[in-house]
Amino acid sequence: LRRYKQNTDFAADLFFDEKLGMSLTWDKEMSIEDFIRDILRHIDAVLYTDRRTGLFILKPIRKDYDEGTLLTLDESNVLSMSEFSKPTLGELANSVTVNTWDKATDTTASATVQNSALYMIQGAEINTKIQYPGITNKKNAIRLAQRDLRSLSTSLVKCTIETTDVAEGLNLGDVFKLTWADYEINELV
Repeated sequence: LRRYKQNTDFAADLFFDEKLGMSLTWDKEMSIEDFIRDILRHIDAVLYTDRRTGLFILKPIRKDYDEGTLLTLDESNVLSMSEFSKPTLGELANSVTVNTWDKATDTTASATVQNSALYMIQGAEINTKIQYPGITNKKNAIRLAQRDLRSLSTSLVKCTIETTDVAEGLNLGDVFKLTWADYEINELV
């Protein structure tokens, strides 16, 4: 995958290359912070302040990393791990419906995608509905539904980790590998 630098210009290039356009208006009924969070949710990105420069960094969440170069966190450099959770098979979504705005008809539209293999294993549809009012075309609606289905149909680990200074260079959205014998985790990205 093509690698993008972690700044706004390169994020803009990525979104342009992906043809990920949005149409949103900030009407001041919501705070600017909530409006920015909604945009970040649409584009699957994080926004943070660089600790060294004080500049804002817009980082798209994409699989643009080399697993072999990732920092590994394990029992040797993790001081504590808490709030560990991993969804069970029954908690995973096998279908995602994305509601968007159809600019051609000026009405609400939707797109649904399914993980048929997971559906067969679970034996029933488990659908999650997600609102993306800034998306105005079917192609992007399907792409965002597929993106969300990938994460919602995967048993992702969630936990809080306190580390030594080995992880001081990590920022929001950065990727690392986790190894933890007690949870039977080995180099989980």
